[in-house]
Amino acid sequence: MADLTYTLGATGDLDRLFPPAQYADPGLGFRDQCDVIAHYTHNSTMADGLTGTSVDVRAVDDNYVVHLDGTDDQAVIEQFSARHVELFSRRAGLKAVRGQQLMEQLGVWNPMDGFPVNHNPNDGLCKWHLFPPLGLNVIGQRALLLMHYPPWQVVQNATFANAMTWARWGHILTAAGVPSEMISGFG
Repeated sequence: MADLTYTLGATGDLDRLFPPAQYADPGLGFRDQCDVIAHYTHNSTMADGLTGTSVDVRAVDDNYVVHLDGTDDQAVIEQFSARHVELFSRRAGLKAVRGQQLMEQLGVWNPMDGFPVNHNPNDGLCKWHLFPPLGLNVIGQRALLLMHYPPWQVVQNATFANAMTWARWGHILTAAGVPSEMISGFG
């Protein structure tokens, strides 16, 4: 039986890396950032094969605290949590926040703000938000994941599943000779 609680990071930092709850499709039922972080963390545990682990996220003293428990191996849960924290650390994910701040200072963050994205009415007006590869493998990744910015659909649906970007990379990897059983999650 696995049971682990860890601090993922400061609320102010992580709020810049996870999309706001109100951006998601209302059918997902996100009430707040804790729900958003729990959703993506659960998706990551599933992508890493941790099918018996539940995820709970709470804001405690200006930090997001993650609680994992279930039937998966404790050592694997501990490995997951250590890597999860590292992904959002100052040495990794938070570098994107600093990059966004610099772009904002230079006035080049989303030069298309307020303009239509394309002819798809579901896309609406151009919006930019940092969006690391949330919900993907945390410990099971064996290669560099190559992706360009996710379409707004990924932020709204809160998953890369069925995203054309994801499917395109799956086709490219298959064409490059990567066996299909090693390409988990690609459309």
